[in-house]
Parts: sequence; structure tokens; C-alpha cells
Amino acid sequence: MRRALVLLAAVSAVAAVGLAVIGVEAATAALAVSWLCGLAWVVLWARATSTKLSQVLEHQRASRRGLAQLETHLSEQGRLEQQTASQLSLIGKDLFSVLVWVQRTPSVTHELGRVYDRLVDHDRLMPELGEWAISPSTLVWMLDRLSDSSVQTILELGSGSSTIWFATALAKRGGEGRVVALESSADYAESTRTELAKHGLRDRAQVLHAPLVDTAVPGRENQPWFDISVLPDLPPVDLLFVDGPVGSTAHQARYPAYPLLAERLAPGATVVLDDTGRPAEAAIVKAWKQESFCGRRLREVRRLDRATAFVSEDL
Repeated sequence: MRRALVLLAAVSAVAAVGLAVIGVEAATAALAVSWLCGLAWVVLWARATSTKLSQVLEHQRASRRGLAQLETHLSEQGRLEQQTASQLSLIGKDLFSVLVWVQRTPSVTHELGRVYDRLVDHDRLMPELGEWAISPSTLVWMLDRLSDSSVQTILELGSGSSTIWFATALAKRGGEGRVVALESSADYAESTRTELAKHGLRDRAQVLHAPLVDTAVPGRENQPWFDISVLPDLPPVDLLFVDGPVGSTAHQARYPAYPLLAERLAPGATVVLDDTGRPAEAAIVKAWKQESFCGRRLREVRRLDRATAFVSEDL
């Protein structure tokens, strides 16, 4: 730009001299040409400068895009690292649970053998334990409760291996005692009845098909639960084992058991909720301990392998 101004000044001086020497018209023409040349140079300079400026701005935009991509990459990497850490934590917890289970297996096996020798006096195969069925340590603890003759009426929500074992314990103990199980699946109810017949226990246990129906729950919205209209008149329930419905049927699917059956419980009745290692059942444990129904509340007395035991107390 400085060069253009110097050039224009020189041309203007030359034009001024020409004005004095060669006349007005020639000097005016020379001056006009010089200014047009200067203007053209300025235009070309402006275009060149604009191009350079555009290149600088594009470089800045590219740098910003690069920084944004880097930030996204770092954020994604951080998320992946956090996810990996979370997964490693869960794996660590699972490994710890396996370690605890391995350490406890000899003791549980010994206790189960003790119970087996005391109760089973035949060569028929007893139902398997674990996975979907009741766990060995929970079964051992509950069967020890059944050795007390004051436990007369057992109510199960869900039927299966536990039904056979409870009925076997009552038959071996002798005297009064009966198991009533509500089962939402008609096929599974029939399967449990068949197993009871094989073991000669039909007089000790009754399995009722109780399909899931829309049920009013105190303080909560309606949810699917066992149709308890099929439940006959029973003596007060001494032991309530809650192992159904399956968790996928509703949010906290097993919650209604206590509020809807509290009035049927005997004084000091034992209530066992299975699968309390899962979030939904753990939330039910917390809720039950904070609430009361029919003038009764539940007090936690034992954390079992994967279940929680309560005793019902009058307020």
C-alpha cells in the first residue's frame, strides 16, 4: 500500500510538471492514467490480501475442528475408561462372590448332608437346588425352622424344589403341618404336583394354580399378582416363603406379598424373601422394614445366601 501511495505521488508530481511544460490536456490524461493504474494495483492488492485472510481463517476453522475432534476423542476415551473401570469393578464383585461361595461350599455341603440324613429315608432323587430353585444354605436354614412343631402352616408364593423339601420335612417330623403353594403357571403347578405324588407327599402339600391378575396394592398402583381368591381358608401362616412372581412381571413384582398377606400371618411368623441380591428385591426389603400393615411390621433377622429372613411383630 505504501508503494502505491509513493507511486501516485510521483505520478502526480510528474503531472504537475507536465502541466507547466506540455499543457493542461496532456497533464490531465497522464494524471488520470496514473490514478487508474494505482487503483488497479490497490484492487489487486486487496484481492491478494483477502485470499490470504481467507486462508488464515480456514486454517483457524480447521484448527478448531481438530480441537473439537480431539476433545470428542478424549471424551470418548474417558467414557470408555470409565466404562472399563465399571466393568472391572463388577467383575471384581463377581469374583469375590465366587470366592465367598467356594469358601462356604464345604460348610453348606456338610449342613445339607446333615439335613438330608435327618429327613430323607428313601432312595428317590430329591429336587436339585440352586439356579432358579432355592439355594442350599437358604433351604438348610428354613428346614431347621421346620423342626419346631409350632410351625404348622407354610405358604409359598411360587412352587418347585422348596415345596418338595418342605413337605418332606413335615412328613418326617410327623404331626400336623401342611404346605400350600400358589403357582402362576398351570404347567409348572402340575409338574410340582407330579413330583409330590412321586414322593408320596400329596397329603402334605397343595399346589394351587393362581394366575397373575391386576391387583390393588395399598399405597401403590395396581400391578399383576397372584389371584389369591383361589386361596382357601387357612390357619394363620407360620412361614411365608416369597419366591414369585418372576421379576419381569412388574416393577418390584414381589412387593405385594407382605401388605396383602400380613393379616394371614401368625404372631411371630417368619417371612423369607428370595433373591434379595437383585436390585428390585433389595428395594422391597428396605420398603418392608419401613412399613406396617394390619398392625404388624417386619423385623429383619437374617441375611441368607441370597435371601432375607424377617419376623412379623405386632405394633
